[in-house]
Parts: sequence; structure tokens; C-alpha cells
Amino acid sequence: MRIRLHRRQRPLSMLLAIVMLLSIIVPFSPVKVAEASPRHDQVVISQVYGGGGNSGATYTHDFIELFNPTGSPIDLTGWKVRYASATGNFNNEIPLSGKIEPYAYYLIQQQSNGSVGASLPTADDAGTLNLSGSNGKVDLVNAAGDRIDLIGYGSASEYETSPTAALSNSTAAIRKELTVGQNDRGRDTDNNAADFIVMTPDPRNSASSVTPVTPGSGLGAVTANPEPNAWPAGTEITLNPPTVGASVYADVYLSGGNGSDHP
Repeated sequence: MRIRLHRRQRPLSMLLAIVMLLSIIVPFSPVKVAEASPRHDQVVISQVYGGGGNSGATYTHDFIELFNPTGSPIDLTGWKVRYASATGNFNNEIPLSGKIEPYAYYLIQQQSNGSVGASLPTADDAGTLNLSGSNGKVDLVNAAGDRIDLIGYGSASEYETSPTAALSNSTAAIRKELTVGQNDRGRDTDNNAADFIVMTPDPRNSASSVTPVTPGSGLGAVTANPEPNAWPAGTEITLNPPTVGASVYADVYLSGGNGSDHP
């Protein structure tokens, strides 16, 4: 944050005039400045589709998609994805291998229940999990046995804060973007209902464009609450989306004289 101080006559009060930059450019490399999970350091489940091959299906196979929101490749050796019915236990799992490059995707093809629908893009891995097309839950477990991510959809008994809406043969749960305008799938506030949108499936694999795709293109538009105006000293400012590394510019007026720039 940079603050410019100006001194002028104002006897009993100090006003803070907030001048926000509504478009903020934050470089992505080499420093990791905005990553998806609350801890900013982990792979997330970015899409789940369970209607593969069914009547009215968009694709012939179920699939699970992962996204790496970090600036480093992630080795998936020893990791696994697990599936359970809405009220069941996680007794079904598929081991993973290989790695996910920075800001890239990993598509895991699963079971088909028929021939209806289009073929998936080339999968990075494949398994035989038979996902429910409406209600269920999927998690991601690392080589140490730690649960890294969880999505519950429909009437699932496990989820992060709240489950997403129920899916269908023509809809998937797709994670929302973290970086405004970058079309990534990295938003992770530990609330499935808030982090995912139920819409037409759109599978991405390791050959898909990485997101963010242009270093230095930044976080896009950032809005402030409260809006730019004159506010009393101590007013709390929040940014939407939550922004790591953004700059906030303000004029601080004190009584008498001129001010100077302060970091």
C-alpha cells in the first residue's frame, strides 16, 4: 500500500480520501501472487461430471478434472481421487501418476453408462469410477494420505460448508475463476456452493491453455468496499475478489501544511 500525505486546515477531524485503482496488474511469475486454495499451495478439483453416456448426456464418460493454481509443477505420484455416493463411504478410488504443470489441468476419464454424448478430450488418466449424475461426493487425497480437496454435490452428506446444486446428465459442477478475466478454475473459499457453478460440462486436459495464460495480465478488475470517497481514518477497506499483492492508493489529509509520500 502507498499512501500520500497532505496537510491542510481541518481542526477536529482527519478524513481519509480513498482513491482506488479498479484495474490492478499483478505479475504471476516468478513470484506466486494469487493462488486458488485458502493456503495458496494446493491442487483443487476443478470439475466433476457424472452423466456420461446416459440419456441426454453431453459426454460419453464421467470425468473428474483437476487444476494446479500454483506456480510450480505438482507431482501426483501416490495421489488418488475417491468417489462416494451421496450418503456412502469413500470406498472407490483411482490412483494418479504424472504431474500437473503450473496453472494447468489434469483430466481423469471415468466410467461410461452408454454411448450417448461426445467423446472427451484426450484424458491424462483413466479409471472406472461410476459417478452419480445427480448427487455424490469426490475428494482428492495426496501421497501422505491427507485430504487436499472435497466437493459434495446435490444431497451429498459431506462437503465444504455447503454442497453444490444437484447435477444432471447435461450439467457438471465447474469451479469458478479466482483471477478475474483469466478464465481459470481456481476459486477456493472452502464453500462448494459458492466456489462451483452448475453448467454445461467443459472438460480441460493437460493440453488445454494454462490459466493465467499471459504473465503480467494481472487480477483484472478489483472493486473496493466502501466505494471511493472521503472516509474517517480507520475505515476498513475490502477488495473483491480477495487480492494478494494489490496496491491501494489513498490521500490522507491532516490539519495544516503539506504532506509527503509514505509506503
